[in-house]
Amino acid sequence: MITSLSHDRKNRQNLMMHGLTQNVRYSLRQIRKSSGFAAITVITLALGIGGNSAIFGVINAVMLRTLPVKDPGRLVLLKWKAKRIPKNSQRYLKF
Repeated sequence: MITSLSHDRKNRQNLMMHGLTQNVRYSLRQIRKSSGFAAITVITLALGIGGNSAIFGVINAVMLRTLPVKDPGRLVLLKWKAKRIPKNSQRYLKF
């Protein structure tokens, strides 16, 4: 009984490896036929993965990590809003 189970497992592994090698060979043949399409596909994937990694790195550093202070829960956000804009500042707004 034990030998038949290990024998079945070996047969399944051999079939899977045979199928995998056939798929890899077929893929390589198709890439050889249309190398331009393959190059564009690889470049597109590389740019997409690289951009995604860069954006995640920025978001992780800016938004997801806690601030390096003792008690970040006690931090306070201060806002200030002017009641009116001074007369002299309008010339700076019209450039």
